[in-house]
Amino acid sequence: MMKNVLSQADLDALYGTDYYSYAPPRGWLGVARKLKRRLIDRPFIPRFTRLLEVGCGWGELLEVFKRRGDVTGLEISPAAAEYAAKKGIRIVCGHVEQLDTFPEKSFDYIYAYHSFEHWRDPNAGLRSCNRWLQKDGRLFLGIPNWDGLVARIFRSSWYYIGPPLHVTNSTPRSMRLLLQKHGFEIERIVYKSFPISIPASFFIRFLGTDMHRIKKWERMMIMVLRLICYPINVLLDLLHLGDCMEVHARKVRDC
Repeated sequence: MMKNVLSQADLDALYGTDYYSYAPPRGWLGVARKLKRRLIDRPFIPRFTRLLEVGCGWGELLEVFKRRGDVTGLEISPAAAEYAAKKGIRIVCGHVEQLDTFPEKSFDYIYAYHSFEHWRDPNAGLRSCNRWLQKDGRLFLGIPNWDGLVARIFRSSWYYIGPPLHVTNSTPRSMRLLLQKHGFEIERIVYKSFPISIPASFFIRFLGTDMHRIKKWERMMIMVLRLICYPINVLLDLLHLGDCMEVHARKVRDC
């Protein structure tokens, strides 16, 4: 993992108030997102007593999780926290690298669904997670897999490189070593990809598409190609060559 050359202030400035996860889409886009989340994404739903979600956006997952226990979110956006408060969801504004954001052993579960790759300093972030978790507490990380087949084929054009918002890229081996360093033991890794990766990587490589400024016809074409690529992603996941992985770890010691 390379050290990020951008300061925290530089990174924060990249996330505008209109960043997609800070408020839910409305109208037909909102309906489509809910269907996609339920039928395609199918995020892992944990068992917990007190859960912290790091990088929770406006609290879309926390709204589901709060039926199962006490939930808290950690997010840098005051706008996202304000929206979540209207839904009865508590979000603390701050960075995961700030060790004193929560008292020691505040949670039995920490959940980071595709936010780990945005952390400026993964070592500091994992130190915080270790401190905030109780003994035998669980850590869940949903992250891109640099070892996946699509990543190997497209390399610098791979969709999940995602500069400048994605700060690090990980492999199963690098995550095992990093988590072990910070007092965690991996219990299992589940490979779970998203069908956008193949068509988006193709568009980046051969059409030079900037995914932050995607044209309407490109968006429509990618939506169609995602349906075609879905069975390919399922096969790659079964072969442990998928674009994304879900790392389930347990805290085994204080650090």
